[in-house]
Amino acid sequence: QSATTLASTSASITGIQKCAQFYMKVLFSNKGSDLINPGYGTGLMSLLTSNANLTSSELTSVISDAVQDAVTQCISILNTADNDSASSISNVTVANLTQVTAEDFTMSLQLTTLAGETGMISLPFPLNDYPVYNDN
Repeated sequence: QSATTLASTSASITGIQKCAQFYMKVLFSNKGSDLINPGYGTGLMSLLTSNANLTSSELTSVISDAVQDAVTQCISILNTADNDSASSISNVTVANLTQVTAEDFTMSLQLTTLAGETGMISLPFPLNDYPVYNDN
């Protein structure tokens, strides 16, 4: 196919993939970063990096609050009459949260759409910058 044909063909993400991508964007956006909707986002990474010495229970509480805040925002934005149930969020729960070191943890989230489809989102979370390795 020619470049023109490829460029004019577009696809949109739907279903659980749309939900997962949108959810992660909300979860990791800082509150106040959207000028039109200043309540958008959770500020999770800012909370974690500014409180790097959290106890395990405090870490769980901060993350759980942010996860539920993002769910509430996604439901109000995605779950409209224009969106099908497969592309709308029903719930997101923390399936697993493991603190690897004082500064790193992993988290798995289970996302469920209104259509009943479920999927897992698993992420490593360094509370500080990712380590940079030099191959020189």
